[in-house]
Amino acid sequence: MRCQGVISWFRAFVAVSILTLAPSTVHSLQALFDNRVKIQPSPLIGGPEWLPVHCKVVLGDRYVFDFIPLNAASKQTIQRLTGLQAVPAIVRTIQKNQSQAEVRTDFTGKWDGDGDELTKTYVEKAVRFCEDYDRDLHLIKNNCWSFAFDLLVHISQDE
Repeated sequence: MRCQGVISWFRAFVAVSILTLAPSTVHSLQALFDNRVKIQPSPLIGGPEWLPVHCKVVLGDRYVFDFIPLNAASKQTIQRLTGLQAVPAIVRTIQKNQSQAEVRTDFTGKWDGDGDELTKTYVEKAVRFCEDYDRDLHLIKNNCWSFAFDLLVHISQDE
């Protein structure tokens, strides 16, 4: 019985450590991009508004990329994630309209001519990155913060 308590404590410690360290790493990388690339903290789907532990990558204030479980609010998904098991996930690509409301259509990566060339390059690289991204979400190995970090690294690289 005591072993299970230690394992549960360890799982909680690892999860909290990741949620604490990942944001600082991503924010320091984000500084390389001026104001064209931002990390937007937000609550988990179905989670409390006061706890923004999820993150999205926003390019040019209009293009949003994030990584979420397929059935984020389902009890089975939550149990698997808290048990440190992988779950199927999707990369969401969202384009905001002029009023900054999110348009829930699948963004195809076609540039609408708005903004500068560097932002256009970032969006095109991000779309290519998302097409090949691993679709298994795991709280420790492959989560929204690691997705954001990997995406920022990818778009910062010269081709």
